[in-house]
Order: sequence, then structure tokens, then C-alpha cells
Amino acid sequence: MGSLKSFRQRGQKIIGKDIVATIASYTLGCKVNQYESDTIIRALEQTGFQRTGFSFPADIYLINTCALTSRAEQKSRQYIKKALASGSSEVIVTGCYVEKNLSDLHRLFPRGKFFNNKEKDRILNYILSRRGKERAIETPVAPGKRRTRALIKIQDGCRFRCSYCIIPQVRPKFGSRPLPEVIKEAEYFIGRGYKELVITGINVGSYRWQQYRLIDLLESIEQLPGQFRFRLSSIEPGTISASFIDRLKVLRRFCPHLHLPLQSGDEKIIRKMNRAYTVEEYFNLAEVLKKSIPHIGLTTDVMVGFPGEDRGSFLKTVSFLQRVSFSGLHIFPFSPRPFTVASRFPSPVPEAEVRVRKEVLKRLDQQLRLKFYSSYVGSSPSVLLEEEKDGYRLGLTGNYIRVATKGGEPNTFVKVKIREVGVKYCRGEIINN
Repeated sequence: MGSLKSFRQRGQKIIGKDIVATIASYTLGCKVNQYESDTIIRALEQTGFQRTGFSFPADIYLINTCALTSRAEQKSRQYIKKALASGSSEVIVTGCYVEKNLSDLHRLFPRGKFFNNKEKDRILNYILSRRGKERAIETPVAPGKRRTRALIKIQDGCRFRCSYCIIPQVRPKFGSRPLPEVIKEAEYFIGRGYKELVITGINVGSYRWQQYRLIDLLESIEQLPGQFRFRLSSIEPGTISASFIDRLKVLRRFCPHLHLPLQSGDEKIIRKMNRAYTVEEYFNLAEVLKKSIPHIGLTTDVMVGFPGEDRGSFLKTVSFLQRVSFSGLHIFPFSPRPFTVASRFPSPVPEAEVRVRKEVLKRLDQQLRLKFYSSYVGSSPSVLLEEEKDGYRLGLTGNYIRVATKGGEPNTFVKVKIREVGVKYCRGEIINN
């Protein structure tokens, strides 16, 4: 048997007389990836594994990759390389980059063990069989140390055909989880003390199981007992109907915030992207949501530098973002993905110009956030308190305003009087629990 020092060097820990195997993970990309990583890690914890940080030695490293942009692929390679540099540890790699570039990854990292998206369900049993352990208990994932927010994946795959997007290729499996299964998992998280459920998927608006649609699922979650709230991680504008809004607006547990991907505010570019709406249809939807759901926060994705986006197209996007008056923007540059229609489009935007446009939108994002946050000065919204940072307890309102206050316990709902605003968060004081 090796020495205590050698066990620690490999990331193993000794508790009593038992050697405890450790696992570290790093997840890139979307909340669905995060959910899938958490599911694997927490199920392993049920069998005795101990989670550790990615920068620390571990017996097993799990990297869940992303292929949405070339930058995401680069970061995926960096983390694989970092894990392999640990020496004798086993490195397991999965996710969309594996689905897209398996042969290249085998060539670059022959020591890695790779699972594509369709094989993710095999990772848990693979690890357990290698360690001589029995299969994990068939229950929803156990909670981690931070019992505040739990992700719940309700569906996978997307049948939209946006000209720039590689997701339909790397996540070809399209389907929805049975409603009773989702409800069971929600009950489990609520019972374990989580105060916020985040409903996520690749295209949540396309959820359909038997005769049930997304709004039926949300109404079922609404009826569960306990002190909690729920929010949608992101939803495509083309999947939201008037009936959906009418039923959503009466759900008291629903967090009044929606992330509605826009990509561009120019009609010409929207058509080239093959998005499922016109610019005016998007604007009308935003207006209906604001009128129907008081205090709703609307955030969005904006793509910069799509082929053919000239200065006029960009200025139309800026004007449209101001017209809708979003509460926040997620800005990213166009990244040509292999085998997508947009990768063959002419008239690429020079990188230097893309950088300039990104800076313009970053400043606009700050202006929009300050405008939205400032409208809440003097109000006392409900805040779910989370981690402590720089002497402040941070929390989140239902409409996605980050709040900093003094005192309060994590994972509790409090009323906070908003006193001042900043770009990153508002400051306020707790007025009651």
C-alpha cells in the first residue's frame, strides 16, 4: 500500500481507515451541461466519492465541453490539457465538443476517456465499475453544500435551424422528460431545502410530453408545497403564445424574469439567421410581457459581427435594444461553426470592427442595467440571499437584480430596501425576514 503522502498527491483522502476517492469537474457552456455534470458528481457522492476543486489533485477529472463558439472549444482543450497534466489521474471528457470533434480529441489527448452527448448516461456506471463500486441509488441527485438554487433539465435538443447554430448537430437527441419525473425531482429538491428551481433545457419552449406542454409543467410545479420559487433559464421568443402568457402571469411562484434571445435588431440579419420571428414581432412580444407581468425583467443575447452586418445593421440593433429597454444584455461575437449555413456566408465583419461594436454594446448594457436598477430605488423587493462576498451578503430578486446587503442568512427570503445602485448590483438593507 502506498504512503499517506502518495494518496494525497493523487487527490485521495483517508477518513479513518478508508481511502476516499476524489473527483473534480469543470463545465463549459449552458445550464443543461451544468445540470448533467451535477447529476453525475452528486450521484458519485452518494456512493462515497468526495468532490474537490478543479485546481486541486483528484483521482478523476470530468470536463463537460462546449462547441458553441471557437473560444469555447479552445477553453475545453485548455482544461483537458490541465487535467491530463496531473499525471496518473483518469480524465473523462464529454459534451458538445466531443460530439463534434471526437477523432481530433483522440489524436490530441490519447489518454483521455471520451463520451459523446448520447453516451453521458454511461459515465456514472463506467466510473463505478472502474472503482469496483455498486451502481448509484436510483433517486434524483442529492444536494450540494449550497442549498439555494437547483437546476432541473426538462428536455434536450432543438429542431430550429438557425443558420449559425451547431446545437442541432451536437445534440441530435430531441425529447422531453415525463412530467411526473420532473415533478418528482422538483419535490426532492424542495424537500432538501433548495429555495429556487431553475427550469432548463436546450429549447424549453418546445417541451411536450403526451398532451402536456411547458405551461402545464409550470402549473404543476406551482402547486407543490413548500417555500420556494422557480424561474426559466431561457426561452425562445417563437415558442411563447398569448395563451402561455395569460397562464404564466397568475403563477405566484414564478420569478418575473425571462431571457429572450434576440441576436440582432435588424430585419435583414434576422432573416439571414433564419430566426423564427420578425423584429416587430419580437418587440410586440416584449411589450405584451411587460404589460402582463408587473416588474418583469427581460434580458437577451446579442450576436455581434454576423456576416453582412454593416454599420447600418448594427445601428438598427443598438436602436432596437434601447427601444425594448432590456434589463441586461449577453453579448458575444459571431463564431463560424463548421457545417452550418452561416459559415459559408460572404461579407465577414473584420475582427477589429467586431471588437469596437462589442464595446459599444457593453456600454449600452451598463446603461440599461442602471436604468432598470434605478427604478427600484426606494422599493423593497423579496431577495433570496446567497453567498457572502467582500463583507456583503449577495442575493437575487425574482426579476434578476443582484442585491448586496449586510447580515442575513444564506438561502432565506428577506425584504430588502434598495438604497443605491451600481452596474453589478444594488445595495440595500434588510427590513424584515
